[in-house]
Amino acid sequence: MQSEIEETVADLHRLFTDLNRLATRARLRRALGPASLTTTDTWLLAHLNETGPLRLSALAQWQDVDPSTMTVQVKRLERAGLVKRETDPSDRRASLVRLTGEGVEVCASIRDAAAAFFTEALAGWTAAERQQLVASLTQLSLAIEAGLESPH
Repeated sequence: MQSEIEETVADLHRLFTDLNRLATRARLRRALGPASLTTTDTWLLAHLNETGPLRLSALAQWQDVDPSTMTVQVKRLERAGLVKRETDPSDRRASLVRLTGEGVEVCASIRDAAAAFFTEALAGWTAAERQQLVASLTQLSLAIEAGLESPH
């Protein structure tokens, strides 16, 4: 017989698998934003929208990728007109990546699409259930982030 923690871990693994499958479905991606953007594009744009301009090295560290990988990603978003690089005034040898006006508009569009989608998905939930969902997912996200950052 499984212990309670083993059951929880098995349930979480199943849920993460299901959520990952759903998150990669084209229909959901279209419902949540422009089809031309990858999931990574939307993460990066949302992060820049929250934080403001960041160095490419900080973006690479946040995404836990090599800076060369982030360079390719940023160049893709630059070509799309969603971000631009400019000289970092605190260190003229470095550059900052910032959203363009179009990038800000795309972020707003994604946020509006997500709001409409999740408003419908959670329509039958009580306010307390929605608050508990957000609190629990926030707690889980922070625990996962901490676990990924701690040396093992």
